[in-house]
Amino acid sequence: MKLTFIGAAHEVTGSCHLLQAAGKNILIDCGMEQGPDLYENPGLPIAAGEVDYVFLTHAHIDHSGLLPLLCKNGFKGQIFVRAYDKVGNYSDEETPKAFVSDNVPPEINIVGMDKTSRRDAMSHMLYTSDVTFTVTVSDEKSGIKEIGYSQSSEKNSFDRVSVIIGDNRYSVGDDIGEGWIVSKVDENLVTEVTKTFTFSSDDNDIILSFDSIDNSGNVNAGVQCDMFTIDKTAPIINAEISSGINNTNYYNSEKKAFITITVIERNFDENLIKTVIENTYNGRIPNLYFESLSLTEHKAVIAFSEGDYTFDIRGTDLGGNSAEINMDYEKIRRFFVDETPPAIEENFSEFINEDTGNYLNTKRTAVIKIIEHNFDPNLMGLKITRKEAGSIHNENGFEDVTYSMVSMADWISEDDKHTLSITFDVDAVYMIEIFPSDPSGNRSEFRISEIFEIDTTIPVVAFKNGNSVTKDNDIEFLDVYTCERKDESAPTVEFTDLNFDHIKYIITEYTPEYINGKELADVRPVNVIWMKIRISQELSAKSLFTLPDFNKDGVYSVELTAVDKGRKRKRIKFKYIYENCK
Repeated sequence: MKLTFIGAAHEVTGSCHLLQAAGKNILIDCGMEQGPDLYENPGLPIAAGEVDYVFLTHAHIDHSGLLPLLCKNGFKGQIFVRAYDKVGNYSDEETPKAFVSDNVPPEINIVGMDKTSRRDAMSHMLYTSDVTFTVTVSDEKSGIKEIGYSQSSEKNSFDRVSVIIGDNRYSVGDDIGEGWIVSKVDENLVTEVTKTFTFSSDDNDIILSFDSIDNSGNVNAGVQCDMFTIDKTAPIINAEISSGINNTNYYNSEKKAFITITVIERNFDENLIKTVIENTYNGRIPNLYFESLSLTEHKAVIAFSEGDYTFDIRGTDLGGNSAEINMDYEKIRRFFVDETPPAIEENFSEFINEDTGNYLNTKRTAVIKIIEHNFDPNLMGLKITRKEAGSIHNENGFEDVTYSMVSMADWISEDDKHTLSITFDVDAVYMIEIFPSDPSGNRSEFRISEIFEIDTTIPVVAFKNGNSVTKDNDIEFLDVYTCERKDESAPTVEFTDLNFDHIKYIITEYTPEYINGKELADVRPVNVIWMKIRISQELSAKSLFTLPDFNKDGVYSVELTAVDKGRKRKRIKFKYIYENCK
């Protein structure tokens, strides 16, 4: 134990004594010196903050007047007080917590929040994992009386929560409420508390505000953490393409191709959404522009012009979370926009012959050329119809023979040009139609040939004078008519052909001299008759020609030419000798 006399050692005023015992520093009185300053009192040998207790013998100023100075210099210990009256009655002992002179508010420090370079759409710090920080509230002089805090955020806001320490005595490690833990005490004062805040769920624009009041009534208000956002959720990208022709991946100028992209993301940046579009037809690529429908929904519509496209999309949010992609890959990965109908080139004019009425005497080849990028031979609308040779050239009686004459594999393609050759080498009546379209539904103009007939068969001499003609005798005929045969019917020749047109004949008359039926000298023509006989429609299959009846001696040659409508000819010669008929 140690007793130190500080005041009232040489005089009665300014009483102050320091008693040090049992590890405690106890002041007995803390008075102000009165009257003339005859003696200089020493100062306290210890700091004011190290004084644990003050005992006042009574309340005169020379025994209590320096208490305010002691508190100003840091005293936070207890003061024991008992009141007496003049006859010796006294009150119960009072023990105020402390008397402190303090005009400094509590300190509020926020530590432990990791810095990040990521920023949300509002340029606030953006985290993709849990955020943890610790708040420390401290007041070394007066001690902490009350703590208040509140949260503002998009999802989890709450109003001010108040934690009042009160008159309870706390030790380090005690929970004073709402998770605030005592980290420092000074005698009966709580001088420091801490709380660790952890944020693990997605939220935006999070900010916490703190305030505190010390026991002297000093207030520290409006301390805030930096605003931040937590985003652990991947963006959702929905991509849908408009319906194509007959629900295919082909489009045209009327049924256009649109891809609608919707991004669901709070921390959105259109620059982080990347489309991968390729156009192998002409290289033109449309641009991507987003419109924000709300804080979380963003929409873009891409219109595609003519081309062969492949499409893909990927993206992240401002936090680097990779997007979840939702789209029908079968429809959207590859699609075609075709706004141009097929172009046709054909040689149908080569099957027209006004002189013969479209009767053609040799085989012919029709050549059809289609200019089309998205060519499909099954969509060419090709139709070849036929009826028997010799049939009337009208639209009745045709049958479809397309697939017996051509195959879709017969088309020859070179880039966007596609060629089909059709050979007509069988005698028949034909008609060709083509009405091409493409997979996008673009249709070209209808093309149709005139009715034409392939007739490669020459007329045939069937009968002469009613007798069948063979191959051996169908060219030259020689008859000698004596006078006895003069009254016979004129010679006849019968031709057959499906498409008879006319018969031409030339009669040449000679006047030779004869002895015993033999010519005596060279025979020279003296008269030539040329005639053309048109065959009637009713006799078009066969025709009977009767030679003129000759009435005088002579030599006659007849050249007959049977011509069909295709200008095929059969030529035969007759020679008749009339003698001894004068």
